[in-house]
Amino acid sequence: VVVGFLGALTGAFALGESQRCKDHVVVDIVSTHYRQGLARAVDVAQYVAGIFLFSVVAWKIFVYGMTISRTGEVSETLKMDYHWFVYAVAVCFGLLALNLVVDALAVLCRRREDKP
Repeated sequence: VVVGFLGALTGAFALGESQRCKDHVVVDIVSTHYRQGLARAVDVAQYVAGIFLFSVVAWKIFVYGMTISRTGEVSETLKMDYHWFVYAVAVCFGLLALNLVVDALAVLCRRREDKP
């Protein structure tokens, strides 16, 4: 049980850091042929979609944690309160959304001649 909780935390904590370092997989076969203005618009649109998605995910996971806390639900085998793990995962998704906000602003503020 504890290994499962810690595995979830490890994956969640890695989200924001991999976005910050740009360590994720990007397939840009088509987008490399876009004009610079269109490429910037597509990048911003992708960031906005990600911000919306991960903000909603963070909120729903946080609400789930509040429900678990309010009902007093505990893990099945260890009888351990686990809503703290759920809250931590929600915070990680919220930080990922904030990281995407920073990336979107960086794309918007980048000058035309600058490369990413």
